[in-house]
Amino acid sequence: MTKYAKFIDEDTIEEAPAVKDGNFFNYNSEANEPMLLADGYLPVVLSDETVTAPRVKMKYRLEDDRIVAYWAEIPFSLEELKQRKLEEIKSSFKSAKEYGTAEYNGMSFSIDDTAQQNLTSMMVFAQTFETSVKYLEKNGTPHLFTLDEFKQVAAVISSAIQELTFKFYDLETQINAAGTEADLEEIQWQ
Repeated sequence: MTKYAKFIDEDTIEEAPAVKDGNFFNYNSEANEPMLLADGYLPVVLSDETVTAPRVKMKYRLEDDRIVAYWAEIPFSLEELKQRKLEEIKSSFKSAKEYGTAEYNGMSFSIDDTAQQNLTSMMVFAQTFETSVKYLEKNGTPHLFTLDEFKQVAAVISSAIQELTFKFYDLETQINAAGTEADLEEIQWQ
């Protein structure tokens, strides 16, 4: 069913009313096209153009005595782009922390949040009781460490976590300082 409207600008059209002059019902219909055209209304058709963009908005243009409605991309503001880039970097940071490892004497240790909590509790235990500690590699292989060895393991794990954290905050600072979209595109986790 065709609708009729007046073109105002690319963002706005004024649809013909359903009732004209308070007593002419069903005014905005194809049956009344001659009257609608005489009153300055044009048929509105939807374009078959496709837009693959994260955000779109309905726009309008005049074309061959009709109004063509089409979807157009809404560009992101620089602040929105900064937020999107920050979310991308946060995701990379979380992934690097979740799946990353710290290496010590040919052994690999997890650096995720659970590993960090286990490391802290094992360090407190080892220092409190001045004893050796059994600690697991990322692959589940247990190793027995003296307190001094375990301090070295803990230092390697802590250093790996700290390195990732500093990298995240450095990139966050770069994102906040970016002045253009091109500046933001240059900021990458790798």
